[in-house]
Amino acid sequence: HAALEPLCKISLLLMGGFIRCFLGDYAGSHRDVEQGLEIARQEGVHVVDPLLLAVGCYSTLTIGSLAEADAYLDECGRFLAVHRRDLDISHYQFLRSWRDMLAGDLPRSHEAARMALELAQQVGAAYPVALCRCGLAHTLVELGRGEEAMREILLARGEGQKPASPLIQYCGDVLEAHYLFRSGREADGLRSVSDGLRRSRLMGVPHPLYYRPELMTEFYAKALENVPDDPIIRNDIRKSWLATDRIPNHLDTWPFPVKIYT
Repeated sequence: HAALEPLCKISLLLMGGFIRCFLGDYAGSHRDVEQGLEIARQEGVHVVDPLLLAVGCYSTLTIGSLAEADAYLDECGRFLAVHRRDLDISHYQFLRSWRDMLAGDLPRSHEAARMALELAQQVGAAYPVALCRCGLAHTLVELGRGEEAMREILLARGEGQKPASPLIQYCGDVLEAHYLFRSGREADGLRSVSDGLRRSRLMGVPHPLYYRPELMTEFYAKALENVPDDPIIRNDIRKSWLATDRIPNHLDTWPFPVKIYT
């Protein structure tokens, strides 16, 4: 509608940014976020800024653009220094943990994940608590505390209560598969891969949050070993930021842009 109020326009762009990011359209998500932030600056309506900036982080962190993610995080940090809202600060710390994990700073990543979960629990919001548990679990696995990590995943999934959203379940599947393969439990790991693929297709979402290229490279390789000609997996691989040093050369079905035979 041509006469939409600024907050309505910004909210629609926020939803568009979320949806495009979850569908793997990171450039489209980025455009929505930037347009929403520009309207916010022009109109002086900043109540949605932390969520817009967070979606900007989602898309840039998922494609490994840490410099762009840092710009969003810095702007979000300045906003939250003035407008202290615990749930937004929890979200910010979750994103910082993800960013520091990608940058290889495990101690800082773990501390941010711990703070994010603590704040989310104080607020008492179920989905943020589950998401922050997933983030903390990533750091625990890398610290060699795998059993603690799996307990966090179990809690995030809501075992014994109402099951968590498919997106939280998918986040757990990817990390669980990584931990099980690392522990030599191949059959259990493959079950987690199968569960993750099923949930990914149910949602139409190619990647979980707290995306890590080395984990997704392993996840896709195991998936293609067991379902060699799956066009959906191959398409997801093509549009993913992956760990090039871990791409499996033995898989003829991996969608390399070029293959050289000697």
